[in-house]
Amino acid sequence: MPYSVVVFDSDNSVDTAPTSWISIEDEVEKKGTCYWPLKNIRQKIKDQQIPDKRKWSLHDCRVISDVVYQDYKKARKASKRGEVTSNVESEDEASLPQDSLIVQAGSTRTTNIPARYRDHESSDTSEEEENNEETCEENQQKTPKQKTPTYELPKSPTYELSKSPMYDLQQQSQRMQRDAQVRPEEGLPLLKRPGRKEQGETILSQVLDQMKTLESQVESMKLTLDKVAAVILKQDEEVGESLEEVLPEKICTVTMMQELETRLKEDGEFQKKLINILSKLRGGVDLASVVRDQMRSVFTNGLMSKYSLTGQKGKLCFMDTSSCKTILRSIRRATKDRFKIKDLEYEIAEVLRNAPNHPGGANYVKKNVAGKRKRGMVEEEKEN
Repeated sequence: MPYSVVVFDSDNSVDTAPTSWISIEDEVEKKGTCYWPLKNIRQKIKDQQIPDKRKWSLHDCRVISDVVYQDYKKARKASKRGEVTSNVESEDEASLPQDSLIVQAGSTRTTNIPARYRDHESSDTSEEEENNEETCEENQQKTPKQKTPTYELPKSPTYELSKSPMYDLQQQSQRMQRDAQVRPEEGLPLLKRPGRKEQGETILSQVLDQMKTLESQVESMKLTLDKVAAVILKQDEEVGESLEEVLPEKICTVTMMQELETRLKEDGEFQKKLINILSKLRGGVDLASVVRDQMRSVFTNGLMSKYSLTGQKGKLCFMDTSSCKTILRSIRRATKDRFKIKDLEYEIAEVLRNAPNHPGGANYVKKNVAGKRKRGMVEEEKEN
């Protein structure tokens, strides 16, 4: 967003403002108004913030330059030139005519801190400080860089090859042997290198320290696990009613089954309690044992002998009952929805199919009666 150089009518001061803050009302004389912030003025000018028309002040102004500056620093330099001359479009003061640099009497603009800045000196940077910074930057730019002198290195000397050696090899070998036989003086300390045994001991001590830290970590983990287990057991104990309290006896007849169906349909609270209690039963780890444990805790084998899942072979249909829906929901909660509905229905069908062969079932009773008759006949034959 570009910048413009404006003159404020209230104190005849020159300053830089983004073009979005300025509203031109007279295109000929370039007069208009300019919004001005109350705090952090210079930073908001650099950031070109959108003016807050409710909080910012509004001043009458006049644009004194047709040039629109894209750089803030160039706009500031132009506003400084605008304090002494009306020609702010040239960037080099040396190129300006001397007449334009002479300020006429009565036409000088104020160089004091404007009222817009004096009212908020505590919350904004003063104009004098910014002027000092700009002059320092200009001085730094004008100072020429000194060239580092280059030094030429001297050329390496050249030696001529001699036919005879410079040193006698025999004398040099004798000197080396004599130096090797010299023993170190008693006052000088001898450096002692650690042996392999000491290195092994240090490594062993480090390993033992690490093992101790690991043991302490394992102990802390055990304590946390014990706490978690205690919380889980406490939650299980706080379940409330048991299965015997909700369902005093197992369903053994068709009449009791009909009463249970009616109660499950009419009493939603009873159904929730039954699902919660059945899902908390300690079943096996596999799906078949979980289904078998829940089914046998509610129904007897004699009653289940009269049902099949889909009502085949002249038996009653178990799938359409509310009891089946309740059992399915409790199994899904107990297994945390890890199995499909088809798998659950298959296991329920297996429990119903095998119920006649277990204690209390129809086939199991017949087998016991037949066995008793055979045993009685054998005893009679023995007596005769």
